[in-house]
Order: sequence, then structure tokens, then C-alpha cells
Amino acid sequence: MLLVKCLILLIPIASNMPLRFLKKSMSKKIFSYSFLLLCFLFYRCKNEEEVGVDKAFLIKYHNQAVLLRGDGDGARAIKYVDSVHEVVKEFSRTQSWQKHNFKADIYLNRNVDLKQARLTIDSMYAILDGIEEQHPELYIYTKFFEGDLLLKGSDYNAGLIKYYEGESFGKAHLTPCVMSSFTGKIGLIKYRQRRYKEAIPYLKKTLIELSACTERDNFNKRLLYPQSNLNTIGLCFEKAGMPDSAVVYYKK
Repeated sequence: MLLVKCLILLIPIASNMPLRFLKKSMSKKIFSYSFLLLCFLFYRCKNEEEVGVDKAFLIKYHNQAVLLRGDGDGARAIKYVDSVHEVVKEFSRTQSWQKHNFKADIYLNRNVDLKQARLTIDSMYAILDGIEEQHPELYIYTKFFEGDLLLKGSDYNAGLIKYYEGESFGKAHLTPCVMSSFTGKIGLIKYRQRRYKEAIPYLKKTLIELSACTERDNFNKRLLYPQSNLNTIGLCFEKAGMPDSAVVYYKK
């Protein structure tokens, strides 16, 4: 759709070109200029398309949705966000993704409905189609939501594959600090499945990734999460029957 809009912008330019110019338009130089112009117009259209709703409105809307969810009324919270998006048409693609992200959390963890969760996750993928590399963190969250869905449906191997796919994509597109949230989640999933020896490498890797966080990153990633990971590694060693190794991490 964006490309169509930008091509429409090019029509007046092409219509004003003299015929002799058009006959030479296949030359390498003219083709290059035309391509650059198209890219510029496409970029401008894309930016205009992604502005979205006003930040102040977005914060107010988000807070109200979270308040409803916090009261334990997940169904009402979902109805609220859907109604807002029905009335307000200016939401960007990523803002629309956030709506489905909010709903997926409810369907998976609060008012559990795996069928609706699947439909919601499919919508998240559809929104990101073609812009995954521009929004890698959102794409990986979507992969992890699908992994959660498959695990809740007792399809453990398929769920882990989705986590691994997200991990692989993240390695190529995210900083180690940002990636730590996803690596840590895989470690915790394996811990909850009592696969303690498999969890340990992921939790250790999370510590390495967290060490790359700077003062500009949040307090939890710099101080709280590393200590929590050390304790969890200690628990893994203890539950795996390796008490000496567990003590080492408990003392750190």
C-alpha cells in the first residue's frame, strides 16, 4: 500500500518529462536517479505512515487498559482496547502490534483461551510482515509468545523450536543487553521443565549478556537480574545433584 502511494507521487513527475528524455530513461544514470527518487518518496511515505497516535493519548489509553487488566477483568480490558482501535484509526503498525501483544498476554496467562491466543499471535505476525528487521524485538516477542502457546498446548518440542528461532534472529539483530531477556527466558523455561543441566548454559550466557548493559540501561538489568541469575544457576546445580558447584554461585 505504501509503495502504491509513492508511485502515485511519481506520476506527475513522469508526465512532465519530455519524450526525448523518456526515450533515454533506460540509461544507467537516469535509472539510478529514478530509483533514488523512488526510495526517497517511499521513505517519506513510510515515516508519515508510522507516526501513529499522540504519545499523551497513547499513555492514557495504555494506563486505562492496564488498570482494567489489573482488576482481574481481562475480558473487559480486551473489549476496551478493541473499541479504542475501532474508533481511532491513526494507530501505527507497531502500536497496533502492542494491542495484540496486550491481548496475547491475557489469553495465555490470565483469561486462558488458546484458540484466541493463536488468532492474536497470527495477527502479530501479519502486522510485522515485511518489517521484521526494522522491529526485531517485537518479532522475537511474537516468536516467544508462539512458543508459550505451544507449550501450554503440551507441544513442548515445537514450543522450544520457536524460542530457538527467536534466539537465532535476535543474535543477528539485537545487542547482547537486549538479548539477555530472551536468553534468560529460555533458561527459566528449561528450569521449570526440570531440565536443570540444559538450563545452566542459557543462564550463564544471560549473565554475560547482562554484563554488556550500560548505565543507560535500566536498573534491573544492571543489578537485580544478574544476582537473580546467579541464584537460579545455583539452584540448577543443586537440583542436578551438584552441591559444590551450587555453593560457588550462591556465594557470588
